[in-house]
Formats: sequence, C-alpha cells, structure tokens
Amino acid sequence: MGLLSALLAFVGMAAAQGTPAPNPIPEANGSGTTTVSLNFAPTVANDTYNPSAKITFTAVVVSDTGGATPTGSVTFTDESSGTELPGSPVQLDGTGTAALDVTSGLAVGGNNIQAAYSGDANYAANNSQVVVVTLEKSTTTLTVTPATTAPAAGADFSVSVSIVAGTPPAGDDTPTGAVTLNVDGKAAGTAALATSGGTTSASFTISVATTGSHSLQAVYAGDENYEDSTSSAVSVTVAKMASMTTLTAAPATLMPGTPEALTAVINAGAGVSTSTAPTGTVSFYDGATLLGTQQVSSYSATLSNLALDTTKSHLVTAVYSGDANFAASTSNPVSLVAALLPDTVTLTATPTTAGPGQAINFTATVTPNAMPAANYEQNPTGTVTFYNGITVIGTGKLATSIGDASVASLTLATLPAGSDTITAVYVGDSYFAAGTSNTVTVTVQDFTIVPAPSTPSTGLTIVKGGSGTAAYAVSGLGGYNNQIQLVCSTPAASDLSCAPTSIQVTPTSTVTFTVQSYSTGSATSSTARGNSGPAALRAAGGFALALVVFFAPFGRRARRLRRFMALMLMLAGLCGAGTTGCGSTSSNKDGPGTPLGATTLTITATAYINNAVVSHSVYLNVNVIPPTQ
Repeated sequence: MGLLSALLAFVGMAAAQGTPAPNPIPEANGSGTTTVSLNFAPTVANDTYNPSAKITFTAVVVSDTGGATPTGSVTFTDESSGTELPGSPVQLDGTGTAALDVTSGLAVGGNNIQAAYSGDANYAANNSQVVVVTLEKSTTTLTVTPATTAPAAGADFSVSVSIVAGTPPAGDDTPTGAVTLNVDGKAAGTAALATSGGTTSASFTISVATTGSHSLQAVYAGDENYEDSTSSAVSVTVAKMASMTTLTAAPATLMPGTPEALTAVINAGAGVSTSTAPTGTVSFYDGATLLGTQQVSSYSATLSNLALDTTKSHLVTAVYSGDANFAASTSNPVSLVAALLPDTVTLTATPTTAGPGQAINFTATVTPNAMPAANYEQNPTGTVTFYNGITVIGTGKLATSIGDASVASLTLATLPAGSDTITAVYVGDSYFAAGTSNTVTVTVQDFTIVPAPSTPSTGLTIVKGGSGTAAYAVSGLGGYNNQIQLVCSTPAASDLSCAPTSIQVTPTSTVTFTVQSYSTGSATSSTARGNSGPAALRAAGGFALALVVFFAPFGRRARRLRRFMALMLMLAGLCGAGTTGCGSTSSNKDGPGTPLGATTLTITATAYINNAVVSHSVYLNVNVIPPTQ
C-alpha cells in the first residue's frame, strides 16, 4: 500500500481506539494536573464588540500542586466553528501566561472561545473554560451641518456630514463607504467618508434653486463593521438669488436727431448657478427722472426711441425689480456725453516783454467754430485755466464778449524771470467742448549779481593798512543786456573804501571790488589822498536835476530821459551819503585809521528795466586784523 497509506491507516486505528494523536511537543507526557483559566479584554457591555475591535485573549496555566511553572503552548480555538484563532498557538511565558491579540477571524454573532494547554514533561494537557464573545456591527449616528442655514437661491454652499459609532463601541477601523445627501427627499450628491483628526465625515457642495424652506438629510449605507443609518433632517431657508443688471446704450454718444435705446441684461449674480430665468420689470432712469419701465423677457429689457436732450450730458441707470427667485439690483451708471460744439481758444499777452514785478495781462477768447443753433447756448460759459508750462498760474471766469465769443482775463506780476511759455485751457461746459489755446511766450527781463568763484565764501580778511579784492559776476536773465550800475556802500564808522573796477557794466561781466583799510587817517577826511570824488558826484547829481527840470523835452522821449536821470540821481545820492566806491576816496593822515574787527559792506547793482528801476544787493564781510596777527 505504500508508506502514506500505512500512515493513514495507523492514524485511523488510533482514533478508533481513543488513542491521542502524536503530540507536537515530545516532552508533553507529564501527569501533573493544572488549572487553565481564560480571560479577554477590553471589557465592554454584554461582551459585544465591533468586528474590527482588537480583543486580547489571555490564558494562565497554574500547577494544581504548587509545582514548577508550566511550560508548553496554548491553542485558542473558536469552538463554535472548530477553527483556531489567527496567531495560535502561543508559547507560555515564564509566568505560565499566553496572550493573543485578535482583530479578525471571529464571525459576526456569538463565538465560544476555549484555550487548550498542550502539557509538558511535568503536566498533562488541559483545557480552559469556554468564554463567549459576541461580534456585532456598531450602530451609527449621522449629523448634517450646513455652512449656512440661509443660503441664497442658486448659490453654492458647503454641507458636512459627520458620523459617530454607537454600540458596540467603534473598532480599530473607522466607518467607510459612502454618504448620500438628500434635499427635500431627493439625492443631491454622494460622497465618500474620510477620517481626519479623529473625525469621520463626508463633504458636499450643493445649491438650491428655489427660495423658501428646504430639508437636508443624510443616508449612510453602512459597511462590514458599521450599521447603515439616516440622519435627522436639518432645515435651511433659501433667500432670493442675487441678480446682476448690466446697462448699455446705443448710440454711446448722443447725436442730434438720433433716438436713444437703453438695454438692460439681467443675469444671476456672481457665484450663483441656476437655470431659472429672471422675470419682473426694469425701470430706466436719467438721474432721478424715470424714463420708462419694461418687462424682462429672455434675460433682458429694452427701452427704445428715447428723445434725450442732446445739448447736455445724461447719467442713466436701470433698476431691476426682482421676482420670486431673484433679488432686485441696480445697473452700472452709463454716461451719455452731449454732442458738444467745437470751439477755438485764442490767448494774447500784454506786454510780452516785461521787467520783474511788472504786471502782464493775459486774455483768453473762446469762440464757437460755427454759430450755435437757436436751442443751444450762444456764448461759451465756465472757466479758463492759465498755465506756465505745466504749472497753473491762475484761472479766469468767462464773460460774454462780441458776437458768440466769451473772454476770460488774468493779470499777473509774479512770473519768474526768463522765458515763460503760457497756455490757456478752457474746461468746457454742457454745450461747448474743452479746448487749449495757442502758446504765448512772455520774457521777463532781470539780472543777477553773485560772488565769483574766486571770492572767499567767508569774506575778506585784511591786515590794517592793507587791501583785499572780491569779484562778483553780473548776468542777464530773459535776454537782458543793457547797462547795470554798481555801487559799494561801507558803514560810516568803518573807515574803509570800496571801489569797483567799473561802476557800469553790461551782462555778462565780472566786476572786482577793491577794499582798502587805513593804518592812520580817515576815508572821509577832506585832507584825503586823492580827489574829492563824492563832492564831484554830488555836483553831477545837481547837474542832472537841472537837466530834468529845465531842459528835458516833452513826450515819450522826455519820460525815458526823466527815468534815466532819476536813476543817476539815486546813484549820486548813494555816493553822497557816505558811500565809497563811486569814485576815489580820501583819508586823514592824522586819524586813528580803520577800526579792527568785522564790517559788512553792501554791493548794489541797479538797472532801468521796462520803465522800472530794479536793484539787487549782495553783502561782503570784511574782517580787519592787526598788522602783527
């Protein structure tokens, strides 16, 4: 029969005679007795567990006679099915204990678990009592939580459905599967459960198209470890959908004799998804004036054949009334610009060449390019803004002038020296278009006197009895290149003399002033070294005055001569009032000389520019020190 057949026959005979099968542990032939106890954990009500729960079975084998600690293994068996539990058998540890963690292999329902001790060299095999462990799916509870209980009709909003286990307690596996969200009893979507941060939930994004109260309810289909369940209903009150009104006008610019058409298009607002078309009416307004009302059809309403006044601008809007599903809304404002009449702006200036501080009159004339119609404004109104380059220098209000023209004026005496570029800009009104004038160049003549680079910024330091020089540059502005008179004035008690290389120059020139101090004597003594320049100038002043009074001609040339002689008299007066530098100076050889210390000299440049005397002064600091310093 062969070796295999013989072995099978032997096993069969042994079973028939009640002889135990060969023991896998050869030394398990002891005869001592033991007590085998079986426990399981954790403890739950009714010993009922979720199918995915972790159950730990613990078998303890104890010698009945107090002998050595039993060894060997324990086999855990479900007597209900006659199958060993996964992971069995388990070797006893040093205390005679064997533990087995079970997370699968047990059937839903009752399970009769027994621990079978294998025996060892000292003890015979033995079995524990039977313990009953029941596995049942856990009940579940669903909770529906909408992001808002007052969503807008057609607008998306989120809904979260969470699930928790009831009895028996949740196992090691969380609920899986899908949740269906119903709106008013109809499925609005299905989402899979997911667990995050210990919470198991499903998320939905839905919208409800109609207004009013609606019921949200979730249904869970269950899985191998958890029962199916249905949530309680949650009510949401859906408000009207937001609407958006867009207004267009045709033509976009008012045209005389052409009727205007206004069209309003009504759509659902941003973020609103719906197939419902809006109904209701649209009212069209010109500012606060109602122009007309039209029914909404196929998302739009049009008001045609409007005879708007084309001589002025209009700001129109469309107001949608709303309906049972859509809220009211107002359109963007649309500006209808009047058909403005073209015009020409002409700028003049008097004079175009002026001196500093001299008043200049600017006149801007706004003239229609064609005679306005009888129902139009006949003369432009509003204001004109005057610019020097890009800088505003003033404004003028238009006043009616000859014919259809209007005039705005500006008088200004503060233009900067040099070449100024002036323009006039008409801002327009309800009938006439804005416009910019021609450019007018105005030259303001002037001059400057500044220290030359060679002149020390701190002034002159002169040893008593010695002299020093300071140079000044004279430059013209605005093209000025006529004569300029120079005077150096010293304080009366300074006993200094100050003389320029020239008392009359034309730009551009550099003039050097020599400042002389005296070790003895006085710069104003009649016993001076040199001639009596101031007396001569005083005589010149008297002579000039005689010319003005007795010999000046009449008329325009006479006025110019009188102004020139006035300038000469002013210079003569400066020279006669203790001012040196107009000619040579004198000193008294018996005087104490120039005092030590600091003194400020005034250098004045004077010119006759555009019928006015213009002067500019600079100051020179002089410090007189002892000869030994």
